[in-house]
Amino acid sequence: MVFSRNRKRAFLSILCIIYFIMIFIITIFEREPGSRTGISLTLFETLGGPRANAYVIENILLFIPFGFFVPKMWKCLRRLPVCVFAGFCFSLAIEVTQLLTQRGHFQVDDILMNTIGAGIGAVIGLIRFRKPN
Repeated sequence: MVFSRNRKRAFLSILCIIYFIMIFIITIFEREPGSRTGISLTLFETLGGPRANAYVIENILLFIPFGFFVPKMWKCLRRLPVCVFAGFCFSLAIEVTQLLTQRGHFQVDDILMNTIGAGIGAVIGLIRFRKPN
């Protein structure tokens, strides 16, 4: 039993590492430095046409794994509000990095949608991994 628990934890660790690498590739390293500049502090500014709405959905989907897997790795993030706040902080860190490296626009919509995605993932994780009474 201990061996299988350690294998499961190792597998989750590898998935988390792959997830974080993919996040950084998608949000930062896929773009040339200086290719994107700008700040949007207007909430819901990115909603509109089909392409903009696709970006909104992409941002939500991008953070669902965060809310699902991260609480399994770190016990301190197993409460929903804490996990959602961690998703918010991680998203904010990405947006600030994009702003400083000019590899993406700093948008509050992205932070909001990423945080929603982390919340959805956390709820799914809570339902999936809930221990029976």
